[in-house]
Amino acid sequence: MVRSRSRRRALFACGTALTALAGCVTDSRSTPETAEPSPTPETATPQYDVPVQNLLITPSLVVAGDDSIGVEGAPSEQFVVVDVSDRGLASSEDQSSPSDSTYRLVTGSATYDPVVNGQPGRIDGYSGAFWPQVYEGLRNQPVVFAVPKPLDASSVSFHWQGGDYAFGDQLVQCLTRPPTAFTVREFSAPDTVADGREITAMLVVENTGDHDGTFVGALNRIGPEVAYTPVTGIWLDITAGEQKTWTYSYTPTPSPNVEDPRMQYVLEVRDGREDLNIDISRDS
Repeated sequence: MVRSRSRRRALFACGTALTALAGCVTDSRSTPETAEPSPTPETATPQYDVPVQNLLITPSLVVAGDDSIGVEGAPSEQFVVVDVSDRGLASSEDQSSPSDSTYRLVTGSATYDPVVNGQPGRIDGYSGAFWPQVYEGLRNQPVVFAVPKPLDASSVSFHWQGGDYAFGDQLVQCLTRPPTAFTVREFSAPDTVADGREITAMLVVENTGDHDGTFVGALNRIGPEVAYTPVTGIWLDITAGEQKTWTYSYTPTPSPNVEDPRMQYVLEVRDGREDLNIDISRDS
């Protein structure tokens, strides 16, 4: 799991890059789409135009700790990530933003509040290096909902104070997909790499369940010259019974002052981790 995870600064988000993920897990908007606000009541309650920039559905969350990333989520749940451009723009003259407590995910029979650290509320965190490094497509601090997997619903919509955004059929179908199982068949790299030469790690994952699904992983690196650092989140859409291969390349260039340089990749998945140890050689 995540090393030294900070409960105060734990982040919930999903996606290496929303625009790069395949299948039915994303719905990206190149131009922000503004839903029509509900009719303004006679009271002075503000109404808001909320541009929904990106939508992402993922069976697990890649979460950040103090110096690493990991994967969280139970097989019986899944997560809906809504990227709201500029957190909403007021249609009234005060130009305020909608209260976080007004965000809801609504199905035909249930209503869900946003989550943070497994509890109702708004996402806690920061919009610094973590978001663009792991979730390139998320420009803002998103709103995240935890829902059952599979979701028993024929319609899903994101609601805020004064409006709503209806999910397309592809996203609804993704939410109704049952859970599946994955097996890491290979996580490998050469035992040794020369200083200044590129090395490639390879991951092979098989969907061993009965349904199509999305494998989620988090890759961290130890060394050279860093104690622990996040590398990237991994999302692989895999058809039932099939395998998919993912690779990552890196060129280590440790300082000449480092004796016996080496590095380690740590792959975090929902139910465990796998390590790769690599020595870095120098010309004698």
